[in-house]
Amino acid sequence: MNKNKLAKANLYTGIDTIEVRSDTEIAPETEADFAPTCTRKNTATGACYYKLNPDKGNNGLQIYNSTDYYGIRDYMINFLNMTNPTKTRIDFRIDSFDDNFEELLKLNKLLILLIAEAYNITNNYDTINPMTLEPLCIRIQNQYIEAENYNKGIEEPDGEVKNRLELRSKKLYDDTAENDKEHTEFMKWCKRLDKAVTKDNFERLQEKLNTALYNRYQIESRQRGFALNEFLYKYQSSIFTSRQMSNFYKVLGYKDPDQQAKRYKQRKYIEYFSHKDICTYVQMIKDSGARFFDT
Repeated sequence: MNKNKLAKANLYTGIDTIEVRSDTEIAPETEADFAPTCTRKNTATGACYYKLNPDKGNNGLQIYNSTDYYGIRDYMINFLNMTNPTKTRIDFRIDSFDDNFEELLKLNKLLILLIAEAYNITNNYDTINPMTLEPLCIRIQNQYIEAENYNKGIEEPDGEVKNRLELRSKKLYDDTAENDKEHTEFMKWCKRLDKAVTKDNFERLQEKLNTALYNRYQIESRQRGFALNEFLYKYQSSIFTSRQMSNFYKVLGYKDPDQQAKRYKQRKYIEYFSHKDICTYVQMIKDSGARFFDT
């Protein structure tokens, strides 16, 4: 990849949303811009679940340091008179104010797919706006975690954030100290990211994607008469390394797959990533989170 991409990428970590369980229901007449409605209620215990947006409690100003975040969080919970508040979900955001969603889209896709491969997540989405053909998001989720990269500039055209990666922790019913739960969960995400970007997982993902590409090529070449170059151009966002491209030519039976992959790159633009590239990006995310919790 172009090394300047990462050099120019400025990342800012914050907490977009928390879900809080309260033993009692918030009074419906409570007046505050951040006052939420109950998203669900446990009929057996009477506990109610609310989603709080810290930025709303901060007059709409985005928070990128833990000192301000903790102050606003506690203010909202106390103002709403939540009884025995327990955080059951935390959505971390990694924001960029640069208009680089499409520029970093393939890199974020690689990272998110590596998480899916490492944790065997099969509920995966990749979406575009069918009217404008603009890419919107890529998302993976299971009952405990989610990861999503989305075009914040399209979602909020007047907002300052243009590109957002979210890492979400769900069903947090453990005994982690409530005041430290955010930091604890972010450190868990750091470990998940480390597991996702191991060399073995990086190789497994490429092999799995090549199997999917081969199966798709068999279908589309029969149905539509696609030439191979057309097919590769269409699905190049799922080919992440020169070795993966070479191995795909090998699966198709080409005698000199390395040369075929080299010639394709000479004729067509395609972005590749090294293992070092993705590890560098993960370290940038971790460093951004460290700055949030250190200030």
